[in-house]
Formats: sequence, structure tokens, C-alpha cells
Amino acid sequence: MEYVINSNHKPDCSLQSVLFNHQDRLFDCHSKLLMLRVDFAYRKNSDSYAYGDIHQLAAEMTWLTEQCAEISGLEGYAWVMEYGGDHRYHIHAAFYINGQSHRKAWCFWKSIQSLWEDITDGEG
Repeated sequence: MEYVINSNHKPDCSLQSVLFNHQDRLFDCHSKLLMLRVDFAYRKNSDSYAYGDIHQLAAEMTWLTEQCAEISGLEGYAWVMEYGGDHRYHIHAAFYINGQSHRKAWCFWKSIQSLWEDITDGEG
């Protein structure tokens, strides 16, 4: 398999270290984890896409992660915000699921998606 490396992307070594330590701590407590990677952005035809800023998106993502704490089997998460021309401000997130109790991440995706829709009033 050939990997394409984006030469414009400079990794943040400090952030990488924090994320690896977080993941290691999760594996200290759980022998098997499933990872669900999700991208969050606003719909292009929405007011949030046109007028949203980092504070709005961070607040909505914080509210989402607080709501996700109620989902049984979800053991941890990490997220980072980026800005890009197509998606403007958007989030890359990873959710860690207890793999001893769950075999698939699909039901978690549906729950998280539903929460995001509610939090963003259908604009995300």
C-alpha cells in the first residue's frame, strides 16, 4: 500500500503526544476498544456555515461530548478543530467504544449523529 503524505501538513508533536497518552490510558483500562472517527461540520446552506465561528462550534462540540457521556459503552473521545475552504470550521473526532461489550460502532454513530442534529438544530 502506498501512502500519500501531505507536505503542507505539519504535525503538532505536543498534541500527538497528548492523544497517544490518552489512548494508552484507555487501553490500560480496556483490553479491546473500537474507534469511531467522525467529522462534524455545518451544512453549506445553513446560517451556522455562513456565520458560525470557533466559539459556536467549540460550544456545540462541548455540549455534544457532555451528552455522549450518557451513552453506555462509550469510554472516551478526542477532537480537534480545523479550518478549511470547503468545510470552514469543522471537527475531526474519535470516539472510543468498549470492544468487550460491543462489536460494531454503527449504533454509536447513529446516537451521536442524532445528538449532533439536535444540538445544531439540523444545521450540522
